Amino acid sequence: NYDYSRHTFEISNGSDPLSMTLSYGLRQIVKSSNNRIEWGIVVTIVVYNRTAVPISNGVRMDAVIVQGEGNELLDEVAFTESATFKNELNPGSHFIWEFVLDSWPLGNYSIAVTCTLRELDGENSTYSKFHTPNRR
Repeated sequence: NYDYSRHTFEISNGSDPLSMTLSYGLRQIVKSSNNRIEWGIVVTIVVYNRTAVPISNGVRMDAVIVQGEGNELLDEVAFTESATFKNELNPGSHFIWEFVLDSWPLGNYSIAVTCTLRELDGENSTYSKFHTPNRR
């Protein structure tokens, strides 16, 4: 079992209509192409509607993961992922966005997560750093 509690971050600001919690960890994944079990880093983001009104048109989620030391000129994009959630998000409800990094070199990584309210001009961006744990 993997201890996710050491790798969980709140990545929202107090005035944002949405609250996000990001966690990551190693998990064994069954590859659909060959039914082999391999290790992958699973990134899980839980998005909560903190408002008293529904978010009618859903949200778009984007994540960019870069490998490096936090220097934008030297960092290399390692992975990008996007998803659109079109369903209404009721007050106090949440949804879970999860994706897998199935091939990665060990090192320092940063993740930039963006949540955009669909069909609105506003946007909520947050930033968090993480380090990949060593395989055991």
